[in-house]
Amino acid sequence: MIKRIEKILKSKGVDKYKIREINEEKYEAYYSLQKLEATRNTESLTYEVTIYLPLGENQMLGSASFNLPYTMTVNQIAKKVDEAILSAKIAVSPYYELVEGVGRKTFKDSFGLEKPLEEIDKVANIFFKETSENKKFNSLEVFYKQATIRLVNSNGVDYKKISSVIEIEAIPSYDGAKKEDPSNQKVELYKYYKYPTLDKEKMQKDAKEALSDVEKRFNAKKIDFKGKKNVILRDSDLNELVGNLISLYGYQAVFSKATDKKVGDVIQDAKRGYDKLTVTLMPGSKADRFDGDGVLLEKTVVLDKGVLASHFGNNQYAQYLGLKPTGNMRFKKLEKGKKSSAELKLEPHIEIISLSGIQVDPYADYIGGEIRLANYFDGEKNYPIFGFSFSGSLTESLKEITLSKETKKTTSYEMPCYALLKDLNIL
Repeated sequence: MIKRIEKILKSKGVDKYKIREINEEKYEAYYSLQKLEATRNTESLTYEVTIYLPLGENQMLGSASFNLPYTMTVNQIAKKVDEAILSAKIAVSPYYELVEGVGRKTFKDSFGLEKPLEEIDKVANIFFKETSENKKFNSLEVFYKQATIRLVNSNGVDYKKISSVIEIEAIPSYDGAKKEDPSNQKVELYKYYKYPTLDKEKMQKDAKEALSDVEKRFNAKKIDFKGKKNVILRDSDLNELVGNLISLYGYQAVFSKATDKKVGDVIQDAKRGYDKLTVTLMPGSKADRFDGDGVLLEKTVVLDKGVLASHFGNNQYAQYLGLKPTGNMRFKKLEKGKKSSAELKLEPHIEIISLSGIQVDPYADYIGGEIRLANYFDGEKNYPIFGFSFSGSLTESLKEITLSKETKKTTSYEMPCYALLKDLNIL
């Protein structure tokens, strides 16, 4: 199919292109009230094609993309190419060259399940074993995906990655300790998990945490205080904070003058005794070794103890700046701190369980967010709370940030389990 597409492209005068072949097999199981309702096994084979047209004596480059199912005929593909050529003459940008390949390469990080549907049923039961009469999973969906992605371009790139993943969407519920009490109201939460391996111990831990969180939501009280409090972020929100922070140091931001920061500038002026941020972008797995343009990925330290160590970005903007492309990397690693999570939680604090999304604006010097559910420790006891937001100075928060030495690794990040931010405004 790839050769067929290349032949049609060349017959239309398209000499610059990339083709992404996606071959995916998915096994799915759906549970309602902890009973299996349906299973499904699907296979798909699709192609994503991007064409590039040099325009104005190579001063500009037009581009357009389209998708093809493997069942398309030659005439249907040719029609798609004609439409893309017209679109590419409108969607233009300054000229750049496509990534140059270094021969065929295959990267693999895949775990096979001999009987996938039986295995994912065992995964579901890991979650169900942690339930009780009043704490259950109203809905659980388990997916096992195996994907082979091949990327080919007109400049010699021919790379393949083979990977597997287990994904779970869960809705834990809790309806109180006394079922006969008519005033009891059932509450639910939404949880999403993604596992690069069949990590049963981690799945069990996640199931326990999900059920604990939904019980806290049931018992949570609306806050009756305001003012300044210490706030603890969990790893997922910390990952979002780090992502927002370093996004300003990408090649695109530099090219568009959205940032004035240069390599060597201090980004985080941490006070003595607090943790300095070291953030690294890297491949997330053995299979995750090239990006969508064909750039081979390598570790890139963006922040080194609070100092900007490197800009980063894709092939297009790297060429505009005359720099080496680092590629589009999703996986972020934040180095751990020195204190244990128990030490972080000794003083009164608010530990965020569910956040609507953290808001970070370095130029407005702002950090904040709307909190859906949290745990409050008043110095003597813990109790769940909801219905408030927090805000503060990003600069001041980063000066006095404390990271836990315990870490958590997912398919997209490795972060300290907790980060303590001091004296944020509770609204």
